[in-house]
Amino acid sequence: METRTIVLAEVVKKQRLAAYAEQVAGKIAEMVQNNRLPKIVALMHQMYPVLAGDRIASAIRVLKVTQDTQELEETVQGGTPQERLVRYGSRWELPCWIAKAIIYDLRKGIDLDNPSREDLRESAVFRVAETYQCPRETVEAFINALPGIPEKRDEEDIIVPSQEKAIERLHPLVKERWEKNGKRSYGLEPYEILSETLKAYPDKESWMADSWKQREEKVPELLAYNIHCRLDLENDLLKLYNN
Repeated sequence: METRTIVLAEVVKKQRLAAYAEQVAGKIAEMVQNNRLPKIVALMHQMYPVLAGDRIASAIRVLKVTQDTQELEETVQGGTPQERLVRYGSRWELPCWIAKAIIYDLRKGIDLDNPSREDLRESAVFRVAETYQCPRETVEAFINALPGIPEKRDEEDIIVPSQEKAIERLHPLVKERWEKNGKRSYGLEPYEILSETLKAYPDKESWMADSWKQREEKVPELLAYNIHCRLDLENDLLKLYNN
């Protein structure tokens, strides 16, 4: 999916990540209820069977207790076996690493039960094996040799426009401003937002007639701005309209 501006591509990525994050708790609750770790964990163990199966299986007990990745990071970096035993029912670090990796993968939108090769290459679960001295070459060879695995997940790619294409799309007034000031010292994104806003709202009357929600619907690039940036943008627009 090619987006019309660089800043909109970033907005779409953030929206996807937010949607993935909202689903994490429900997907982990389903794992815990079924007492079953996802397929991606079994694939990691198939690739690197030196890891103890009972320790891997204990990751589900960790997920029952917590989904706080900061807590899990602290327990693998500085926690003691006794503390882990009391807290999670397992004294080993490995299940904590796997539990944390599962959460990270879910936040990235990786399909843990039907992963693509791209998912496996990006997977934090698969990097757990590397943490335990599995060579990177072994990981790549295993992923490439797996039968019946699609190369990519079934999701439209977000193709970010080149800067050259983005500049070509700028509103003439904004392009003139970019040529004069922006390209020497500032990023392109604020100019894109101003440009798309001017395209949607060519005059003060149309701008003032809409609420912020309506403006965001017409110009989704506005979602990249907080309230202070929006006030600056509005002041900038009003100056342009009044000239």
